[in-house]
Amino acid sequence: MIDSIYIGITGVQSHQERLTVIGNNVANINTTAFKGSRVAFSEVMSQTISEGTAPRGQIAATNPKQTGLGVGIASIDRIQTQGSLQLTGIDTDLAVQGDGMFVVSDGTRDLYTRDGTFAFDTGGRLVDPSTGLVVKGNIARDDGTNALNEISFEAELKELIVPLNRESEARATTQVQLAGNLDAAGGSAPVWSEDTIFGQPARHEGLN
Repeated sequence: MIDSIYIGITGVQSHQERLTVIGNNVANINTTAFKGSRVAFSEVMSQTISEGTAPRGQIAATNPKQTGLGVGIASIDRIQTQGSLQLTGIDTDLAVQGDGMFVVSDGTRDLYTRDGTFAFDTGGRLVDPSTGLVVKGNIARDDGTNALNEISFEAELKELIVPLNRESEARATTQVQLAGNLDAAGGSAPVWSEDTIFGQPARHEGLN
């Protein structure tokens, strides 16, 4: 009689924990980067009343007699699925689409988060305003692009700093790529042999 009451209590307790997890999922439905959880149940180890027996002569083997002792929680798993992306109108609000995490630091250790609600502090550092942790990332090198015309980045993670209200040294453009299509029905087109100035041809040579 006592065992049956105890077994029933394990079911009530386990399902109460499941309802707690469900309630937490619902309560955080509008929490940025929140990931819901699920509860997995497992049977509690059974109690053996009598062991099984091996076959003896013309008598077949017998199975053991066991009674269950209720149910327990096997695990509470975090569901790492992609959430919906929303526009906030704030330039520093970021999001990760797919796998990956933002790296933030307290100065001594790196932490990981999916919450991209960031802002700039007075020093121009990109930070998490709710915790003060500084966002880190790979900084682009000053040597331009590589052989594949791709921007190269430093391997070490560093604080992301944007120098606000500062003037940077002007650099002259060294290379320009221009592409376009000529209208086949447009007739002859002018040919220019020199650079243009403010969008206008510097010198006109003739027509083709």
